[in-house]
Amino acid sequence: MVDAATVTWSVHIDFDCADWQGTHDFTTSGDDISAYIAGVTIYRGKEIEAGNSPAGTCELAIKPGNCALFSPENEESAYYGKLRPWLPVRVRAYYNSTYYSIFYGYISRIAINPHLDSQTVYIYVTDGMDLLARQAITQDYDNRTTMSDGAAISAVLNAAGWPAGKRSIDTSGGSDLFSYPQTGVY
Repeated sequence: MVDAATVTWSVHIDFDCADWQGTHDFTTSGDDISAYIAGVTIYRGKEIEAGNSPAGTCELAIKPGNCALFSPENEESAYYGKLRPWLPVRVRAYYNSTYYSIFYGYISRIAINPHLDSQTVYIYVTDGMDLLARQAITQDYDNRTTMSDGAAISAVLNAAGWPAGKRSIDTSGGSDLFSYPQTGVY
């Protein structure tokens, strides 16, 4: 059992990201917002056994007293004009001298309560399932082939524009799927 008090959160946002499909660099000065994080809440997995798998989400709560830093109205903030939806976010846990990748996703929205007596900022992050769900993949009935389940998953990801460098799929084995579509429109 891990003692939660001995886990430290490491949270980075790639503020210079111009393309979600590209390689993200979390090493630029200011990308590490760990010092401002009050809490991390992650939701993922199926809600019911037979249901769909919803996108994983991560809620980042900013420590009180740091809210002005993340306000879009604060022109003196280092993050002014930089904090926006669809920036990549990496959340890791530091425990027992090791970093563990916990969540990787994209900012979906930012909620700010500016009232002086209860200033709060929440950064909501969603994983790649949300991006995939926004794609419309259609089947080309004239161009179907038999392929392995791994190859079929790769075909869907290719059609959705998901970068090959951001996946690890075994396409050599598995079961064959008959007449799975290779083409897609999105």
